Amino acid sequence: MSENEEKDIKVQCPICQAEKVIKVPNYIFDNKKVGNIKIQIYKGICCEHQFILFLNKKSEIMGYEVIDMNIDLSAVEESRSKDKIYLRDMLKTYGDYAVSCVIHSLLLDFPIIILRTKYEGSRASDFTYFLNKILPDSPNKKILLVSNILEKDYQKAKIENALVINPTGIVINTPWKDIPLDFETNIVNKSLEIIDDSTQTYIIQDGVTLLFKEAEFVKAIIDKEDILEDDLKNKIASNFMHNVDNQRLNLLKQILEHRYRNGNVKRIKNRLLSKLDEGLW
Repeated sequence: MSENEEKDIKVQCPICQAEKVIKVPNYIFDNKKVGNIKIQIYKGICCEHQFILFLNKKSEIMGYEVIDMNIDLSAVEESRSKDKIYLRDMLKTYGDYAVSCVIHSLLLDFPIIILRTKYEGSRASDFTYFLNKILPDSPNKKILLVSNILEKDYQKAKIENALVINPTGIVINTPWKDIPLDFETNIVNKSLEIIDDSTQTYIIQDGVTLLFKEAEFVKAIIDKEDILEDDLKNKIASNFMHNVDNQRLNLLKQILEHRYRNGNVKRIKNRLLSKLDEGLW
């Protein structure tokens, strides 16, 4: 099947109910096995709102998610560097939702595949260099390799356990259970407050460093004992001097489950579910 063949999808804004027909390449559905395809609908495409569209492999609409990325992509300029990729280059090319997914994949240590058209050369080494700069330096640092393959090659491949993004920023595959990307969105917004491209990278790295320290802190606790979610959030907040909400705790759980391959995540208990289990016994 030609990579140029497309499906018409009628989307409806979940806020104002405005409708618009968008085109999505067929190959995205042909190679999908599990999970949803995620497409960011930017302001101006359908209406004045932006949201995420969820499609299954049959191109059926499974739902929408209202988002507030707070990033005006029209005001984001590409860097002047021709031999390196920076945060704003990725934002301009793929959009803020796709970039948030890239950072999330980095946190969880999943492979990243960014597709390219036949008119583009591979920039795999550039992507790899940029994203590895985000990772904190440590003796156990794993080198992340980013693949930048052709769309037509992806159609023939059988890829499941990797983040896959197409050349226009459509998130074709996410190998994790969907959770809000609050940390990733906030760290991108914070980085864009800085003009210097290299400094933006260090802002993200600082945020990731703190997050990994929190993950190590949680790991040390659950390797020894069970703990209730509320008690764990209080311990993290007390030790790191900042509030911890459910979204951050869920992110820490995913980091421990995937990056650290820690099976003790199940030791983190929900108070209500624990009481229900006690009642059953």
